[in-house]
Amino acid sequence: MDAVGLNPPQIFPDLNGMSALYDTIGINYSKLRRPDPRIAEAIHSQLDGADNVLNVGAGTGSYEPSHLKVTAVDPSAVMIGQRQRGGAVVVQACAEELPFRDNSFGASLAILTIHHWRDVRKGLSEMRRVTRGKIIIFTFDQFEKTEQIGFPGSVG
Repeated sequence: MDAVGLNPPQIFPDLNGMSALYDTIGINYSKLRRPDPRIAEAIHSQLDGADNVLNVGAGTGSYEPSHLKVTAVDPSAVMIGQRQRGGAVVVQACAEELPFRDNSFGASLAILTIHHWRDVRKGLSEMRRVTRGKIIIFTFDQFEKTEQIGFPGSVG
């Protein structure tokens, strides 16, 4: 395991650019996807003490905390265009090249996004570079064929 906790290296194909992919498949994302309150609660419970939050691969902002200052990063103009106005500061960028100074954020989020990154190791290294505190990642195994998400205390 290396310094960012990955073994072996996780590098995924670009698929003609993540921006181009989500500019195509993300057209109705905000109408079709709704946040799960159990996931939101689990994420938000880990943000105590953070003064600001970076949301990497933020998409439409489904799991962003409304009680904290949020900076959202996403490569897709279509996804950014579906965000509610007046919330987070939004920056069009990718995880592997975050345009922020070191230690700029009290916490960082990567929610259901790392399976889309071209270079997971580089993206996580960038998150660590710009984050003073916790980094919260919620993901799934894209190769596991399961239809149930388990939560602490759940059955199954």
